[in-house]
Amino acid sequence: MFLGLIIICVLLVVPDFYIWHAFLRDHCAWYGQLLHWLPTLSVAVALAVSLLGTRSIFVLELTIFVLLCFALPKVAFSLLALLRLPKVGLFIALLLAAAMVYGYVGGWKHLVTKNVTVHLADRLPAAFKGYRIAQISDLHIGTFKNDTAHVRRIVESVHALHPDLIVFTGDLVNFSPDEIKPFQDILSRLSAPDGVVAILGNHDYCLYAPDHSPAASRANTEAVCRIEKEMGWHLLRNENLAISRPINPPSTDGAAMIGGETAQSAPAALLYIIGVENISKPPFPSRGDLGKALAGVPTEAFKILLSHDPSHWRREVIGHPSTIDLTLSGHTHAMQLSILGLSPSRLFFKEWGGHYREGSRHLFVCTGTGGNVPFRLGAWPQISLITLDH
Repeated sequence: MFLGLIIICVLLVVPDFYIWHAFLRDHCAWYGQLLHWLPTLSVAVALAVSLLGTRSIFVLELTIFVLLCFALPKVAFSLLALLRLPKVGLFIALLLAAAMVYGYVGGWKHLVTKNVTVHLADRLPAAFKGYRIAQISDLHIGTFKNDTAHVRRIVESVHALHPDLIVFTGDLVNFSPDEIKPFQDILSRLSAPDGVVAILGNHDYCLYAPDHSPAASRANTEAVCRIEKEMGWHLLRNENLAISRPINPPSTDGAAMIGGETAQSAPAALLYIIGVENISKPPFPSRGDLGKALAGVPTEAFKILLSHDPSHWRREVIGHPSTIDLTLSGHTHAMQLSILGLSPSRLFFKEWGGHYREGSRHLFVCTGTGGNVPFRLGAWPQISLITLDH
């Protein structure tokens, strides 16, 4: 945290001081100079309040807004001005500021669908060829305030994909289960033939709330879990779920289907959904237990793992003796910023967005459907549709 504060201070203060000293000190009235320093001063006050122990989403949103819309354009201008290109620097700075403002005004609701086909060769049971999974992740529902119209649009967009299964890979809230209440009825409408399966992300443990004592966090986590179950979501907490399909087409003699088999006990193909609680490195909580989640699942069965943090894939999943064919993750958000395919997430995550493969093990990282601040540029809010194939 201390290093982060130093970086923020450098990004804010150094270009501000340079611009003030080189261009404003002797050529601008006092109120103009005050306006120049105002964004940095506002962040300084907000961070001071935060350091005194008052946690607030407003402080986070204000800090990131100033960094993106003011500090980064000033950095760009300062660098080009030092190269004796102040007019070019001014143009680039204004262009960058306009792009960042769009990220706040419209970019964070610029919903897109990411289609990916995962080829799984002979590991995929033939009955599941063409199986469609809609993945949403990192809603951070409190960021939408009371904008039920956009959340309704997310639900409608998922349904328009006609998936066989919907999965949610964690971070439903920012701070508190109370954030879900305005959207509970809408989210409960999510439906697919094989249901909605969910896991917890680091934010769902409510460790960032003003009262983040162990007792309060446990109570809030259980409330999040209870609400998800009330919405009809199948929440997996180090558990697994089997989905079945008849190996042969059902007979036409009127035999009823029961749990994926006919009343005459026709054989069924199985796909296992494995759901772990969050597994991360500090400062994020690690509550997952892959061994427990795999209990009762045959070693060679076809498996799809839901694990919020994609770094878990490389740390444990790839080398696990029980073959896990596909892992679906979220968490990174692509840091909600991508320019020409380049995201700062690359600095922190080896796998940060999209489809990855190591041998027969596959990973898909959804870059998030919401966000913990109302901003996205390039890394647009995403619904992922994963189609399984041979």
